[in-house]
Amino acid sequence: MSEWYSWGLNKGGALALGDEKNRSTPQIIKSITNATDITGGASHTVFLTSNGDVFTCGANEYGECGLGNNVESVLTPKKIDAKSIIKTAASNNCGHTLLLDSAGKVYSFGSNTYGQLGYGNLTDSNTPQLIKALENVKITNIVAGGNGVDGYSLALAENGDLFAWGSNEFGQLGLDDSDKRMTPTKVDILSKITMMAAGSNHSFALRSNGQLFAFGRNDYGQLGLGDVEHRYAPEEVKSLRGKKITSIKAAGEYSLVLLEDSTLYVFGSNDEGQLGMGDKVQREVPTVFTGLKNKKITKLAAGWYHVLALTDSSELFVWGRNDDKQLGLGDKTEVMRSPAQVSIQGKIKDIAVGCFNSFALVESEAESFQEPGLTLEDLEKWAALLNEGKITAQVFQEKKTKILESM
Repeated sequence: MSEWYSWGLNKGGALALGDEKNRSTPQIIKSITNATDITGGASHTVFLTSNGDVFTCGANEYGECGLGNNVESVLTPKKIDAKSIIKTAASNNCGHTLLLDSAGKVYSFGSNTYGQLGYGNLTDSNTPQLIKALENVKITNIVAGGNGVDGYSLALAENGDLFAWGSNEFGQLGLDDSDKRMTPTKVDILSKITMMAAGSNHSFALRSNGQLFAFGRNDYGQLGLGDVEHRYAPEEVKSLRGKKITSIKAAGEYSLVLLEDSTLYVFGSNDEGQLGMGDKVQREVPTVFTGLKNKKITKLAAGWYHVLALTDSSELFVWGRNDDKQLGLGDKTEVMRSPAQVSIQGKIKDIAVGCFNSFALVESEAESFQEPGLTLEDLEKWAALLNEGKITAQVFQEKKTKILESM
């Protein structure tokens, strides 16, 4: 059996724990049991189930929970009127939400101050509405970005075309200007795109030939182009040419790029230790992350100022800002500039973040295997469970210590 855990800022009930009390350590979410994926927004959370239903909770000032009202706080997940959904997106620090269904149609709701809902107007919506401008395009992926109310959205079509709309002050739409768009607009300069990412006001698009393009705000070097000049049109991140990129995260004012061989590149703002390099120095070019030597990172989740990294041995490491206890380390320091491990009993299968909170999907050890004993003969069995990824290195060490102490 797998269960979601949550911790960190709980404004509006975003942690799905039935109240608005922040949590400093991971807590089991009991209010929803069949969620397969989580997307975190500024202060709201979107749950996707295996049958395509969507549940939301948290702050709802702009209708970003999509429940047909603007009730200030939704303390437990509530089902919204949407079917056959395969993908959800919510901006890390903005109040709008996107949904993608199995037919390739896109729906949106929440804040619409800059046209980020794609309706052709600036009217907020508290229920999911079809984006009609994309009705005849089969969309395969969606992402949402923004800072405060200046949200924006990106959608990737089946043929590799990229569409952008919403706020564009820094060129984050890649359209070679700074004008907002209230309906999805094709980014003509880009084609054959396979992956994309949206941050506070900066974006990335990966071409099928491996070229990574960056555009938008760049005052901290978050585009990885070696300077701090904004880009209003996509420009290739040449230092990453030829790299086999598997994941791109654009967050507050920093960026993360993960390669197939598990090499991680970090760049951008680092005031809060969000690059995990043990210092406060910003990087204006992609820099190899050295904080987890001999660990293979398989998945990343990037909040406004904090990062979660999951390894192939089911270990969870965190770094960055911790003033809302979003790192899950208890009452430790407000900033963690180097990676620290989060203790969760069980096999961690997935991770997600909101702006200032975090989530992890965990398979309980009691359900996933029968525990060996604590004799010397059992040490080999514990080692086998570690190799199979059923327990973390931390759990193995704890059991080994107990066995050796009992001798």
